[in-house]
Amino acid sequence: MKDQIDAVIVSTPDHTHAPASMMAMNHDKPVYCQKPLTHHVTEARAMNQIAGDKNLVTQMGIQVHSFLRL
Repeated sequence: MKDQIDAVIVSTPDHTHAPASMMAMNHDKPVYCQKPLTHHVTEARAMNQIAGDKNLVTQMGIQVHSFLRL
């Protein structure tokens, strides 16, 4: 299914945000992650490294506040 997935939204229990995001980025997928992004600065640095190395667009936010209202 790797070729059928364009991007990943991580909306899981807080403690799994970083591992799930890094797994998706390691498969070359851009990530939108719910807050909190990580629990430790080391996780944030690792995610930043992967995103930079793979030139991936990533975003963290609150899903309720990131939709378009018409």
